[in-house]
Amino acid sequence: MPHSDSDRIPLARQWGREFPLDPGLIYLNHAAVGPWPIRTAEAIKRFVAQNLNHACTDFSLWKEAETVRTRLARMLGAEVDDIAIVKNTSEAVSFVAMGLTFEPGENVVLPDCEFPSNRSPWQALEDRGVEVRLVDAAPEDRARALIEACDARTRLVAASTVQYDDGAQLDVAALAGFCRDRPILLFLDAIQSLGVLPLDVAALGVDFVAGGSHKWLLAPEGVGYFFARPEARSQLALQQRGWRMNPSPFSFGRGDRQPAKTAHRFEPGTLNTLGMIGLEASLSLLEEIGIAAVSEQILANSRFLIEELDGTPGLKLVTPRHPEWHAGIVSFTLQNDPKAALRLFGHLKQQGIYAAERSGFLRLSPHFHTPREQLEITVSAIRAGLKIL
Repeated sequence: MPHSDSDRIPLARQWGREFPLDPGLIYLNHAAVGPWPIRTAEAIKRFVAQNLNHACTDFSLWKEAETVRTRLARMLGAEVDDIAIVKNTSEAVSFVAMGLTFEPGENVVLPDCEFPSNRSPWQALEDRGVEVRLVDAAPEDRARALIEACDARTRLVAASTVQYDDGAQLDVAALAGFCRDRPILLFLDAIQSLGVLPLDVAALGVDFVAGGSHKWLLAPEGVGYFFARPEARSQLALQQRGWRMNPSPFSFGRGDRQPAKTAHRFEPGTLNTLGMIGLEASLSLLEEIGIAAVSEQILANSRFLIEELDGTPGLKLVTPRHPEWHAGIVSFTLQNDPKAALRLFGHLKQQGIYAAERSGFLRLSPHFHTPREQLEITVSAIRAGLKIL
């Protein structure tokens, strides 16, 4: 079947040298953990060599790691002072969930399909008398359903920009506009969209955004980002204290250790410098290519998979077809049988095709560097697998 977006292939070929994956491997699991580019591995090697041979005698690499904050700010459309470096998404969610002071009877609204990192901290609020409203809705209707679940007692709405299992993209603009016109805070988990779709927190007027670096940002695990709008972060009581969170952290002798007013107040201690160096290098690649070009290629890959798989006998697409409702993830079920999806997952793995099984769905998540021919091989393997399951 011919596809109008076949001209996107050269982008994958041009930058494929950054990803020297084994020739027998077709990696379609960026929604779980992405591979590092060569430049990221090399940056980490330099940092390791510095420690190995010179110990802590030259802080140049440590200072270089701090530039990651500027790159993250550009990618988010945020000010640098509004970005905190965190360990992971869960930590950032907890900063908000545990930091807000709730009045009796107030509620938090979120989709019932959220990944546990953006569900468990909110559900823990029930012990403090907060009502947690879990909204069940079709992928295309999630923003509308979340809005309809809000009332005069809603304090915050939390949602993923792209859902981890069905791959549906949230109508962030509609949800942000609704919350912005009311005294409702909006928290976005962007781990499945940053590095895939452009995001402008200033234009949207969202309050909090968080995510990790190890998926679509193609960087090491154990480092993430937390955007907190100044007016919103002032509502958070700090849950951690430490030497690094004040405006002059290296003035060790100062008696006044008041927290910074910037988002640095959420960084109580020593940061994951190795992870930051890796993330800085990976972000440099995405910036060099341009997030618009990266996004176009990823969406072209998703579109190819959707067009090829939709309508296949025995297969039901669960990711929305419409371009506005999907991003980098394409998921489907097999004959409404979760075990069949797991069997097909094993079948693909035997052929060197690494996907994922989530919520009874088989999930494919190629990145910009994934060659089209690998997607064609995957589609053929899925069709062949359906015949033998």
